[in-house]
Amino acid sequence: MTYQNNNHNCRSAAALSLLKHRAILLSIRETEVAILMCKELSTKQIAAVLKISPHTVDSHKKSLRIKTGSFTEIGVVIYAVKNNIFLFVCVITMC
Repeated sequence: MTYQNNNHNCRSAAALSLLKHRAILLSIRETEVAILMCKELSTKQIAAVLKISPHTVDSHKKSLRIKTGSFTEIGVVIYAVKNNIFLFVCVITMC
């Protein structure tokens, strides 16, 4: 299931819809990365804040794209906002 602009091998609308609406479980670190993405931090900045390597951040971003059914980082941020991941954690941690 890959996406290409020339309409070959595109995910069907039904499959994409199911993927977008299924319940997903994010790890604590994935949630932290998603929140920092919402705050517009770069990969290097996220790595510095979480004290992990930029490569590890990229791995978490890839996992987030897969779990949320997003093709881009913007899709992950939109998912986080729509599902109140960013707001929920901010209330708990008092951003």
